[in-house]
Amino acid sequence: MLLALAIGKVLLLDLLADPQPFSLLLNTRLLAGAAVVAASSIAAWLLARWRHAVAEWEADLPAALVVVANTLAVVFVSLDLWQHLDLEADPAGRASTQHCGLSVFWSIYAVTALAVALLRRNAPLRALVLLALAIGKVLLLDLLADPQPFSLLLNTRLLAGAAVVAASSIAAWLLARRREDVSQWEADLPAALVLVANTLALLFVSLDLWQHLDLEANPAGRASTQQCGLSVFWSIYAVAALAVALLRRNASLRVFSLALLALAIGKVPFVDLLADPQPFQLLLNTRLLAGAAAVVAASAAAYLIRSARDAVSKEEAGLVGPLVLVANLFALVFISVDLWQHFGVSPLHADRQSAQQLSLSIFWSVYALGGLSAGIWRRNRPVRLFAMGLLYLAIGKVFIFDLSFLEPPYRIVSFFGLGVVLLVVSLLYTRFEERLKQS
Repeated sequence: MLLALAIGKVLLLDLLADPQPFSLLLNTRLLAGAAVVAASSIAAWLLARWRHAVAEWEADLPAALVVVANTLAVVFVSLDLWQHLDLEADPAGRASTQHCGLSVFWSIYAVTALAVALLRRNAPLRALVLLALAIGKVLLLDLLADPQPFSLLLNTRLLAGAAVVAASSIAAWLLARRREDVSQWEADLPAALVLVANTLALLFVSLDLWQHLDLEANPAGRASTQQCGLSVFWSIYAVAALAVALLRRNASLRVFSLALLALAIGKVPFVDLLADPQPFQLLLNTRLLAGAAAVVAASAAAYLIRSARDAVSKEEAGLVGPLVLVANLFALVFISVDLWQHFGVSPLHADRQSAQQLSLSIFWSVYALGGLSAGIWRRNRPVRLFAMGLLYLAIGKVFIFDLSFLEPPYRIVSFFGLGVVLLVVSLLYTRFEERLKQS
């Protein structure tokens, strides 16, 4: 009864007091809270130790007292930390710093409590609830904060996100390691926690990158640069996550990485391709960099899945062909757009439209030749078929469009270039006839 009275008094009176003088973790308010936390913990230990000598309802009290002790510890230290940062933090970024402090503290406390709970074979529900609170707080408060001063990857918002990402990852590792000591629903949590950790990492770094480029990029091409930054980061993250997932044989992480890769690939043609990169330079601009990132990511993902075919599902193994097709299609489209824009503004050509059409005809023919060579060398029939389809498209364009609309000098170059490519293709098919039959 007296312990319950002390707990009530601490919550109703001491918690609301304003300790003067105030010092972090060294003040009368925290001392009162620490006394009740210690009393609750000792009472729980005594009741658990002498369970056989107490009433049945008293034997059920240790779990409740441990919950009370941990809750009070979190509340009192959080309040102390909030007040300390309110006094010491830079006024411009005070709110962001305070929320960051709470997120870091809650994450550390949750992981520590989970480790102790698993070690003592105590239900880890309390720690998981606190971790869930930290995750929710980070998404609702820290993610929307405006950290001042801001520095890429070195600011309070990213620190809060990193704390929760680390806590979620460690919690997943702890639960997976002690799977036999937890309940069924807790044993299923590691996959969800890994997804949460990766999603939060993606969100917070993307937001940091967007804000950094908003401050540092050339105003004329800021939007294109920001979109390019996201595409490059998402592509790199997707491939890295897929490599880790295949190495660890983690199905949920594979699904996440492939979903992120699909998001990056979907974003590139509908957002980055339509952007106007400023300043523009042939093959050296933000639009082409975004496309190149998607091409490399799709190619790397196809290679990784093909190399680990035994470790993936049948549906995932079937993604190799489409990924190679997407990589080649993106390379073709993005370089074509770059060539079109370059020759459209080039002062070296009097007839810019003819120069644009000629550049496409030559590039498509050369790309088809390169794809056909790679398909023969790798014995890859889908690549050869793609290259042949592109070559037929180039032939059709030259005979239907270039022959009718290009100026004579450009028309001559177009036909000559196509003739050379067709001659090389015929030589390739003659030289590697046996290899083609084998493939």
